[in-house]
Order: sequence, then structure tokens, then C-alpha cells
Amino acid sequence: MKIELTIIDKTKFEFSANLFEKLVNQIIKNELNENVLKRELTICIVFTQGEEIKILNQKYRGKNAKTDVLSFEGEYNKTGHVGDIIIDIEQAEEQKGNRSLNFEVQSLVIHGLLHLLGYEHTNERQKIGMQLKEKEFIKLIKE
Repeated sequence: MKIELTIIDKTKFEFSANLFEKLVNQIIKNELNENVLKRELTICIVFTQGEEIKILNQKYRGKNAKTDVLSFEGEYNKTGHVGDIIIDIEQAEEQKGNRSLNFEVQSLVIHGLLHLLGYEHTNERQKIGMQLKEKEFIKLIKE
């Protein structure tokens, strides 16, 4: 299995690409079946700030508000592209509480990646299932 992870940083967020690569690889290995894992897969993570995520949220979700993370699914069964994850660093900074920004951003990557892999939280059953998966993968976060 080979996953090509592209990280586009439109901010001054200091991060280790290696940490994100390991995290994404472990989740993908755990969640996708062996046939898909035989292919080369691609994922793009974009770190942004300012109004960009609000504009995307309005355009694609009809919500005129900032958010912390957006996911845009690819067609990994056909093209190998799992999708794109957009993370607003300013929003992550605001909501991190007593955790580090690095921890919060990795948590958002987990959340966004789970969406790309088909998890949702539109009803209570889905929400509980997604929260359980997030808790499972949060244990993988390295600072």
C-alpha cells in the first residue's frame, strides 16, 4: 500500500508532515479493505485561515459560517483519490482548550478522514459510531 499525502499550508502553522503521514496511514490501513489497499491512494490536506473555509462552507454546504474542518470525498475505488480535508487553523486554535494546537489539528484530520471513508454524524446512531471511531484513533496521536 502506498498513500501519497499532499499537505498544502496557507498559514504559518508549524507541523511535522511525518506525523500526519503516519496517522493517515494507520487509519487507512485499519478502515479500507485489502483490494483497495493494493492501489496507490492519494489524500490532500489543506491548512487555511481567514474567510476561505467560510466561503467553502457556504458554497458546498449552504452554511454561511466558519467551521473547523471540511471534507470533500474523492473516488478512491475508481481513481485512488480518497479526498481532500480542509482545516481552518484559526478555528482549531480557538477550540483547542487545554490541548496543543498540534493535537487539535490531528484530531480534525481524524474527523475529516473518517468522513472521507464514509462515516457521518447526521443522526444519533451515526454520531455515536463516529465518536467511537474517533476515540479509537485519537490514541494514535503523537505530539
